[in-house]
Amino acid sequence: MKGYTRYILQSLTGPLLIITGTLTAVIWLTQSVRYIDMIINRGLGLPTFLYLSILIIPSLISIILPISLFIAVIYTYNKLIMSSELIVMEGAGLSRLALARPAMIISICAVIIGYVLTLYLLPASYREFKDMQAFIRDNYAAVLLQEGVFNSPVQGLTVYIQEHEGNGMLKGILVHDNRTPDRPVTMLAEEGKLIQTSTGLNFDLINGNRQEINQQQGQLSLLYFEHYSLDLSMLTRNKTDRWREPQERYVSELFRPERLRPEMTGRLRAEGHQRLTWPLYSFILTLLALIASNN
Repeated sequence: MKGYTRYILQSLTGPLLIITGTLTAVIWLTQSVRYIDMIINRGLGLPTFLYLSILIIPSLISIILPISLFIAVIYTYNKLIMSSELIVMEGAGLSRLALARPAMIISICAVIIGYVLTLYLLPASYREFKDMQAFIRDNYAAVLLQEGVFNSPVQGLTVYIQEHEGNGMLKGILVHDNRTPDRPVTMLAEEGKLIQTSTGLNFDLINGNRQEINQQQGQLSLLYFEHYSLDLSMLTRNKTDRWREPQERYVSELFRPERLRPEMTGRLRAEGHQRLTWPLYSFILTLLALIASNN
């Protein structure tokens, strides 16, 4: 690689990385704020929240990269013009095509990175993000984790929790199950914990009592327990049951989807065409930036 090519490439790389990193960080922060609710109201741990936030970065970079490259090329070449460096290079016999070659090289690299993002990293990360989001929403029964509130995750079931400790233990629990109207059940427990099992979500109640009223016979039955497992599998849903959005699908799945309505098939194909064409904007915008810089 010739010296002037290496010099211009180095001049381009710095601004490109700074612009891409800055724009990605700003948009990432604005997007991450939307999921703060998962920490405050859903008892989600900070590592899981950060992992969820990181999963959206590939989609941000794939959108930002062509724009950042356009800005970096205009900035770098105008800076070289203002410092008369390009004029000196042209005076040394270099053609405009030769001077534009470093920008073309970096744009081709950006196109390759863009295709890696759009064809693999974007669908893989977005699929993992949506799977985790659905799992947290559907399997951790977030409303159960709210303190000092009478929550009704399903019709006929009311849960009250006095305190939520950091280790996942719940203190001061009241559960009223009225899903069978003629046999309502009330459970009180000192503490408990939500446990995910192979069959679904269970609510493990510790040191309490279970009161059941048979309204037909007018009898009250009282049971004291050290451990009582309340089945909450009705609140869970298998993450493979949900319909995958276009952004979660790989290109092969976009152009050869399962049997869907025509409008949904068109939506998937539109996403597929966008995946194949968007990385090319890095090359096209670089050409426009070079033209603008030479005028």
